[in-house]
Amino acid sequence: MGLNAVGYTSQITAGFRAVELAHSPHPIIVDQLAQHLAGDALQTALADYQQLQQAQGAGRSLRVPARNRIVDDSLMEALQQLQQQHIGEGGVVQVVNIGCGMVSAQLHVILHIWVRQTSC
Repeated sequence: MGLNAVGYTSQITAGFRAVELAHSPHPIIVDQLAQHLAGDALQTALADYQQLQQAQGAGRSLRVPARNRIVDDSLMEALQQLQQQHIGEGGVVQVVNIGCGMVSAQLHVILHIWVRQTSC
């Protein structure tokens, strides 16, 4: 069974994140699981990246990584604020990132907050 448009968009975006991490000397996004989440779309993302590099020159393929970095930074800020607001309470905070696709970059922050809360 093939992916629908939403599923494919999630995978191709993960593919772009993986390509940025693997092919940029100074990646602006770091998502260690992106390559695994991209699945078959990784090859398409790599081909698109190479095509952009040839057509526009090095450094011209930053649109997707830049947009992802803005979203990543906003989410990280919100998670840090939640952590500060709820430190020591021992309660549960649910974070729902609607439309996040297959982004795993913030997972380490969420897990760190959870471990910190449960070990206090």
